[in-house]
Amino acid sequence: MEVRRSISVTESSFVSPVTYRRRRTVAGGITVVLASAFAMGAATFGERNRADASSSKPKEARCATYYVQPGDTEWGIAKNVNPKRDPREGVKDLEVDNGLKSGATLFAGKRLIVCKY
Repeated sequence: MEVRRSISVTESSFVSPVTYRRRRTVAGGITVVLASAFAMGAATFGERNRADASSSKPKEARCATYYVQPGDTEWGIAKNVNPKRDPREGVKDLEVDNGLKSGATLFAGKRLIVCKY
């Protein structure tokens, strides 16, 4: 037994050419925006990974708490923590890890986080 369904088509079920064109334009615009956002995100992610790969710091570091002693300097602490490393990099890491300004005065008893990279 064959069942036939009749589909009633009314005038309201048709979309005018102007509406159709507008919908296609909006859909195309959304596609372009999403593709651009994806491309910018991929480029940014790639740059970030490239910068991480070229960084002199390895991913893992051993960190400890150090209390500044009288006469300590950033340079001296950096040399003692990583004797085989350039002290300038150690000083920069010390400043970044502890939120110090460049050339900050260290007072005896100040707690610092020192990391060996």
